[in-house]
Amino acid sequence: MSQAKVAVIICSWAAGEDMVFDPKALADHAAALPGVARAGVVHRICTEPGEEEAVAFLKESGADRSVVAACSPRTKGALHARIAERAGLDRFAIEAVDVREGAAYVHAPGPALEKAKTSVAMAVEKMMLWAPPPQRILEPSSRRVAVVGDGLSAVLAARELLDQGLEVDMLLSEEHLWKPPRCLFIDDSEAGRAMRAMASVPERARVLRSRAVRCCDGEPGRLELVTEGPGGPSVETYGAVVLAPEPDLELRDLRGEAVSAADAQGRGARSVIVLPGGKSSGTGCSCITPRGMVFALEALRLYPDMRLSLLGREVRALGGMESLQRQAQSAGVMFYRLDGEPVLEGSPPSKVSFLDPLLGRTELEADLFLVDSVSVPRAERLARAFGLPQDEKGELLSIESRLRPGETVRAGVFACRHRVGNMVLEDLEREAATVAARAGELLRGETVLGGMVAEVDQERCSACLSCVRICPYSAPRIGARGKAEVLLERCQGCGACAPLCPSQAIKMHLCSDAQLDAQIGIVTRRPS
Repeated sequence: MSQAKVAVIICSWAAGEDMVFDPKALADHAAALPGVARAGVVHRICTEPGEEEAVAFLKESGADRSVVAACSPRTKGALHARIAERAGLDRFAIEAVDVREGAAYVHAPGPALEKAKTSVAMAVEKMMLWAPPPQRILEPSSRRVAVVGDGLSAVLAARELLDQGLEVDMLLSEEHLWKPPRCLFIDDSEAGRAMRAMASVPERARVLRSRAVRCCDGEPGRLELVTEGPGGPSVETYGAVVLAPEPDLELRDLRGEAVSAADAQGRGARSVIVLPGGKSSGTGCSCITPRGMVFALEALRLYPDMRLSLLGREVRALGGMESLQRQAQSAGVMFYRLDGEPVLEGSPPSKVSFLDPLLGRTELEADLFLVDSVSVPRAERLARAFGLPQDEKGELLSIESRLRPGETVRAGVFACRHRVGNMVLEDLEREAATVAARAGELLRGETVLGGMVAEVDQERCSACLSCVRICPYSAPRIGARGKAEVLLERCQGCGACAPLCPSQAIKMHLCSDAQLDAQIGIVTRRPS
């Protein structure tokens, strides 16, 4: 521990664009801290020249670990790891401190500098106790990708992967692909583009029909899928897996049956009201969506005298979809805003009453009521087969959908999600392209497992199963020795298992009790 030497880099932008405090003053303070070999200011570390300057700084410092005071580490983690590796350090031997948003943006100059000094001192104290965490670097052994799904999302993801030059197997749980509903497409050209993809992609990919995935084993880059089909069980190895469970995108009647615009005409409906799928309090989808607008325009095209009314707490028409809303309004589609829950009256329902903030209490009559239901993919079987948790809506749980899009809690397994945007074709295409890009990135490089993960002391473990039960990511398991062990490819470093262990057999790497105590000591020793 006494041999540890820490290099401290202060990014010039750590003080904000307005230079709330002097970065050099922070560097001078860091240079005087015990254990610091060198401290200095690097101009904008997130730029290419800044990265080169940081690498040179670390090499010249002779330090074996580093602290970077800059902006949010959540968005720059890969950059910091790359800088450490290029300088000859362990990729995890670098601690990032957010003094930009955490100090410069929220305090006056004097207090901001003092808080930044304290934050840097805490990080240095933590890194003095740093020890290399468990880690493994995996190279992909296969460039084949399995796309598991039966609908348009699976086809779009497979198309993107094929365009990257990768081999693709499409695993269908049924004999044929599901035909997407018409309400996904704002015009005929979109529908045609989707249908061409549905026809052409299976010709370029290997299609395994009526194939159910039973389980998945292995690590990213070499995942073994056990499937069962008409010819019996089969085992295939893939570099990555893309899950594309298809959500319910159709508008449905009150009995839950899917209804197209042509169906509404066939039922003799002269007036149709589309209700939101979730509560207007904001839980669930309570909006008027582009799907409802597309349905209304298609119905009016087939039957110009039909009356269409769309109800919702607000209109979801993001980006270019505003033109679709104006088109629907010009065609005579009525938009009503809900304040509270609509009440259906009659048996069968023939009238709905609701509170509109502008019109007050309003009543509308209709021949047919439809629900623009919340889109929840059918993912239960996939969740069991791949050992993945589901969120409160029933979708496969994602990991930081903005910072790590497409990732699931299992490294190497990616998933298309359906919870953003307008929920029409452009959103499915964007999601499929993102997931395919992440899968392709994994197969073109290497995967690093480990870092901030939990580890079990086998001698102290009593195999009480507490960690197995509490972990939302299925990372701990009982190993061959009858003791708990943590799978690096699944552990997300949340730390939920460590305080629950009655034997205190679990420790967290990069965030140990000793490190936390040392950081707390810095704060309590500083004068107020």
